[in-house]
Amino acid sequence: MQFINTRPDQRAKALSLFLRQHGVKVIDLPLLALVEKPLTVAERAVLQSIDRYQVVVLVSEAAVKYGLARLTTLVKLTEMSKNITWVAVGDKTANYFNQTWQQLSELPAPTVIFPHEKHAQNNEGLLNLPVIQALGKGDCLQVWRGIGGRELLADTLAAKGVQVHLLNLYQRVLPSATTQAFAVWQQTQTHNQPIIVLISSLTAWQNWQQLTAGTEMAASCYYLVLQSRIAEQMLLQPANLNITIIPDLMPATILHALTTHQ
Repeated sequence: MQFINTRPDQRAKALSLFLRQHGVKVIDLPLLALVEKPLTVAERAVLQSIDRYQVVVLVSEAAVKYGLARLTTLVKLTEMSKNITWVAVGDKTANYFNQTWQQLSELPAPTVIFPHEKHAQNNEGLLNLPVIQALGKGDCLQVWRGIGGRELLADTLAAKGVQVHLLNLYQRVLPSATTQAFAVWQQTQTHNQPIIVLISSLTAWQNWQQLTAGTEMAASCYYLVLQSRIAEQMLLQPANLNITIIPDLMPATILHALTTHQ
């Protein structure tokens, strides 16, 4: 069995190390690299007027990194409204926000709310937070994200009359180094052992399809897929894909799923 870890470089290391320590053969093929995206004039205006927003949603550490860096060029953190509620998708993003804020300001970092259960650190978990449920017509919310992220969150709140403004702070690209590494790795394959691929986002799946175009590999692999929403999109493919849905990306969760394929 070979496991292809498709997470971005920095996020992949701990998982790959854990799995190798438990005897799993891991191939690191990151399907995503996060690249900063310049703000449009409209996005810049939204960020500059952050004081009029009740809630700011932070979808990832990258969103925090690029968002706070841009924010400090437009407003002083010391002048920001204390009425803003900061919401993160999970504890890692919340902790990263606190660390980054402290590097940029002498004031204590604001409290960041997030779903505490790992399995709820997603769109549905954010929508279930009381501070999000309390939003209604006329309220304003910013989402700091990469291009195309958290559509369900934005669409659900907009349907309630909430003014949702999306800030596209970065984009996900297929690293050129991965294309080269995949070509080299593919030449070594004898097709006599199962290949299990981690798919953690729709963009990752699209990039995997791009990477394997012209081969039979996409149809022959097994897939560990984060959440049913992504799996549903994958199952729209004509190929009969072998998919196992996992609730989170914790190393122990992935190892447990891998043991069922041995």
